[in-house]
Amino acid sequence: MKKAILPIFAALSLAATPAAFASDNFEFEFEFSPVEVSTEDGAAAVYSDLETLIEEECAPLGNSAPIEEFRYRASTKICIDQALSEAVAQIQSPEVTKVHEAKRG
Repeated sequence: MKKAILPIFAALSLAATPAAFASDNFEFEFEFSPVEVSTEDGAAAVYSDLETLIEEECAPLGNSAPIEEFRYRASTKICIDQALSEAVAQIQSPEVTKVHEAKRG
C-alpha cells in the first residue's frame, strides 16, 4: 500500500507599513515548510527568500530627487527591518531567529 505524503506548508501573512509611505500597507503570504526551517541551511534559505520579498515591498517606487534619496533610503531600511522582525516573530523558528539576529543584530 502506498501512502501519499503531502508536504505541510506554513503560510505567513503579514501586513506592514512601508516607512517611506506611511499611509500605505502591504500584505503578502509567504509559504515555507516547517521541516525546511528546522535546519540551519534551510532556515538561511527561507530567510533569504523572505528578505528579498520584503525588500521589494518596502522599496519606494519611482525616481526621487537627489535631496530626497537619503530620506527614502533611511525609510526603506526601517520598513525592511520592521517587516523582517515581524515576519521572523510570526514564523516562530529558533533557526530563522538565529539567522535574523546574525544578519540584523
